[in-house]
Amino acid sequence: MRLQASISDEDKATFNADMLLLTDVVNQSRTNDNTALLLNLDKRRDPLVSFIINTTSIGRKSSNPAYAQACISLYNILKPYRGIQNIPMQQETAQIKGMLYDLDKPENKQKITLLHLDDTVSELRNVNDEFDALSSDRTNERAINAVGTAKETSRKNPSTTEPS
Repeated sequence: MRLQASISDEDKATFNADMLLLTDVVNQSRTNDNTALLLNLDKRRDPLVSFIINTTSIGRKSSNPAYAQACISLYNILKPYRGIQNIPMQQETAQIKGMLYDLDKPENKQKITLLHLDDTVSELRNVNDEFDALSSDRTNERAINAVGTAKETSRKNPSTTEPS
């Protein structure tokens, strides 16, 4: 005697819905439109950070005592920020915020002006703020549009997994 398995119409509909969801998850693009813009902004802020730190480093050898002293003082403040251009972009954003916070202190503002770095610091702030805002938008967009992973979807929907 041959047994015939019967699948109810409800089970078929559930299976088909689960397969559509799984197909959507598998084929979902992980690329965001803002990624290229973020990479461009990062390429703009890296040389600004380098310029500010390098100016203070090189200026320590200046023959102008006031300029040299300002460079020494700022270099000591900026020393912990050396190399931040090479860390992950989100960490770099936080580090630049810290660097700008240090440079904004009243005792450092005068030194920035003496070294003619006001425009560079301002541009770095603008680019970093733009990067931070765009990055937050991308994160929010991902959270809103999150479909999940194929593994998560398969676990939630037993009709899409093979019998054990």
